[in-house]
Amino acid sequence: MNRSTIAFLIWGLGGILFASQASAEGEQWLRYNYGPESSQVGVSQRSLMVTKERPSGVALPEFNDPQPLFAVWKSPMAKGGKVHIALDRSGKEKSFNLLYIDSDCDGSLKDETAVKANSKDEYYNTFGPVKVLLEGDDGPTAYHLNFMLYKYEAGTQQLYVSSACWYEGKITVGGEKKRCVLNDAGANGTFNNTSRNYYEADRIVIGEGPNEITALVGKFLQVSGKLYRLEVARDGAYIKTGSADDAVLGVIKMPSEINELTAAGENGLLKVLPKNGTGSIPEGKYRIYQWMIERNDGKGNNWKLAGEDFRESGDFEVKKGDTAYLAVGEPITSKMDVQVKRGKYAFSHSLTGRMGERATLLKNNERTPAPKLRVVSKNGTFDRSYNFEYG
Repeated sequence: MNRSTIAFLIWGLGGILFASQASAEGEQWLRYNYGPESSQVGVSQRSLMVTKERPSGVALPEFNDPQPLFAVWKSPMAKGGKVHIALDRSGKEKSFNLLYIDSDCDGSLKDETAVKANSKDEYYNTFGPVKVLLEGDDGPTAYHLNFMLYKYEAGTQQLYVSSACWYEGKITVGGEKKRCVLNDAGANGTFNNTSRNYYEADRIVIGEGPNEITALVGKFLQVSGKLYRLEVARDGAYIKTGSADDAVLGVIKMPSEINELTAAGENGLLKVLPKNGTGSIPEGKYRIYQWMIERNDGKGNNWKLAGEDFRESGDFEVKKGDTAYLAVGEPITSKMDVQVKRGKYAFSHSLTGRMGERATLLKNNERTPAPKLRVVSKNGTFDRSYNFEYG
């Protein structure tokens, strides 16, 4: 072996090592986990339509029940975008306690083994975790689901699905190692969904213990008040983080009494601490997630007023060189609704913000007592006071 050959091999090996290190810095890999408990932050159930109509073109097993149930789970990671499901009964069971799922996404249920219910109740059966092979970025990848079949008193049945899996590991953010967890909140098989709607975006958890933060997956990640760029693999296997010093920012204005505003959207879940009603945020489309006003009353009491649960009325867009105006904060409306049904009266009380958002009031970090309601008849023979209750 001559020197030129040795030099070439050393150069090549060095190039491989350098590429490997560069890749490791860019792509921070996470470990796949699954379990029967949907304890992941933000994970919600999706409702799947149940029908007795047999799916066309799908090979089916021999069912015990003459009228099995069928459903479809939709995922962009599945072949054809959907996975077929069937529900059957075993023996003399009154409820549907067997679940078939096209686990290899080949369009057939005939080659599948029935999954037995974990537990059963008068009104529902649970199944899972159930494994499905989806199309990942680097080939087939495992994904696990939990199911619940619910039977309503009217006799109708509804199938609910939730993610039973998540990715977890240690990542480097801002030069520090931190715990990271990715959750497919919408249970559609992908981990990089962004949305203005807080409940439709996937979740990323950074840190642990008192320093743990839960954010929405987006183009940016906010840790300890600093902004970082974020990229999440569609199958959740890795994330990338980097400097956001070059982010294009826009201006947002709001009433000067607002101490804090959080917005959700394609850029993630970002918090703004305005000064005299002015703050900045990366350009993009958002929905207000929460605003907060904090005051002291001079008697040693701390008061916090917050508004959240926005709908489309809280949508706004930020552009470079432009200013977005947000009419949030006070005044707050105290509202009481009265419903009459079969001679019975039902009263409900709520605090509402300027955009129809739900408002809450805390005194020294505790919820203020619910108001009282006094009901007096016209002739004065009935005079009673009632307490409203939260929850």
